Amino acid sequence: MKDYTKISLRDLRQNLTQVKDSLASGQAYEVTQRGISLAYLLPKNGYKIEREKMGEMPKVEWEELVDRLQGCAKLKDEIKDEKDYMEGYRKLLEKKYLKK
Repeated sequence: MKDYTKISLRDLRQNLTQVKDSLASGQAYEVTQRGISLAYLLPKNGYKIEREKMGEMPKVEWEELVDRLQGCAKLKDEIKDEKDYMEGYRKLLEKKYLKK
């Protein structure tokens, strides 16, 4: 896996053109705000993401996550019994953005 560079949200806004050019050349970024990770910017091609297999999330944590999703309060009952939180989150996003 290639290394990534941490960049603050402020620096990203101020240097967007340079970040765009370095993304095109294969550089990856972790965007932070006040030291908290917000997002990862990855080049479209040539970057392999490795992530650890995550176990099941406890139901209480899962319900809190669902509650925090903006605009998804009505969907909570549809997915709160989902055992795999990543699958449930994917379903929420598909329903919200792909209108499935």
